[in-house]
Amino acid sequence: MSVSTEENKADIIISGAGAAGLLLAFQIAQEPKLSNKKVFLIDKTKRYGNDHTWCFWSKEQTPFDDILANSWEELEFLSNSLQQTFKLNPYKYKMLKSASFYQFIWQKLDSHPNIQFIETEINELVEVGEQVELKTTAGSFYGNLVFDSRFSQDWIKQITSKSNLQLQHFLGYTIKTDIDSFDPETIRMFDFRIPQAGEVRFVYVLPLSKTEALVEFTVFSGKLLSDKTYKEILENYISDYLQIADYKILEEETGVIPMTDYVFERKNGKRIINIGTRGGLCKPSTGYAFNRMMEDAKNMVSELVKHDKDVEEIEVKYAELRYQVYDAMLLDIIKRDGGKISEIFSQMFKKNPIQRVFRFLDEETTFAEDLKVMKSVPSFPFFISIFNLFRNR
Repeated sequence: MSVSTEENKADIIISGAGAAGLLLAFQIAQEPKLSNKKVFLIDKTKRYGNDHTWCFWSKEQTPFDDILANSWEELEFLSNSLQQTFKLNPYKYKMLKSASFYQFIWQKLDSHPNIQFIETEINELVEVGEQVELKTTAGSFYGNLVFDSRFSQDWIKQITSKSNLQLQHFLGYTIKTDIDSFDPETIRMFDFRIPQAGEVRFVYVLPLSKTEALVEFTVFSGKLLSDKTYKEILENYISDYLQIADYKILEEETGVIPMTDYVFERKNGKRIINIGTRGGLCKPSTGYAFNRMMEDAKNMVSELVKHDKDVEEIEVKYAELRYQVYDAMLLDIIKRDGGKISEIFSQMFKKNPIQRVFRFLDEETTFAEDLKVMKSVPSFPFFISIFNLFRNR
């Protein structure tokens, strides 16, 4: 058994260098009061390429605004009952490519010698007394406090018996056309006009120019589709709905995001704090996570400064109970009959200012605003969900 030494011990260890871990490391680097803290950022891979596209809306500037792939001030919503374009002001919808994000973050972290990246695979975390041991393939490392963002499909499967687990899964093409085919000022956030097949199915279009866009087919359901089905539906949408016959695929992206009403523990002991998807930062009913992780990183750094000498007193934030209930109800509808979501979202967008919708999805509304949103959507599916939630308690 190895022992703690100056070489393998840090004040703070961030387990996992995905978006959540990198955002936290970046936020620590930005705080002068933490410049004396030794930080290990540990992952088996140092990421560089375009393996993710993060989208989020914000009415505030972010540190990443200068490296965005694009941002938009108009949003188009399409379904069989609603076709409408919304002005987003004061919000902007933003698109961030992971290659730009990784390059930006690593350049910032490289200028802070107190933050060290260690490339090795983490096997186990064990809290021992006043420190945490990380057992890795390169030996053990020790920290006074560990932020754990490790995630795997095997781990998420362990909670399925305790929750309603749905999946957000998608296939997207970044395509290039020879002629003008897109409105670069407007995103198509939802297009529910495609057949729903009893699930939540939609396509969104994020134009990068008049001749280039990310077109992505997304499904909310309990099971994945075949590779052939994703491809057929996406390519049929491009030809039938966008009326584009000739195009070049520049990039392709796929992914699976868990959507669950399980309440993730933010603390795993006194000195291990879960962040990212592991900490429940992925919005259960929509899959949006990036903005929530940015805000959580700010909160964690504020707590680190506040509880410099007593990290066990660091407070973590959970979603308010009412938002947990709203998410659970929507997930129940997705599980029972996802095809109803198209009309629920259509009515919500039709009868509410887009700014209120964004505040609602960001969990920033007052209860009075919540009632207006709930009143605007078909009520019967939610009554059934309320019954199901109480029955399963």
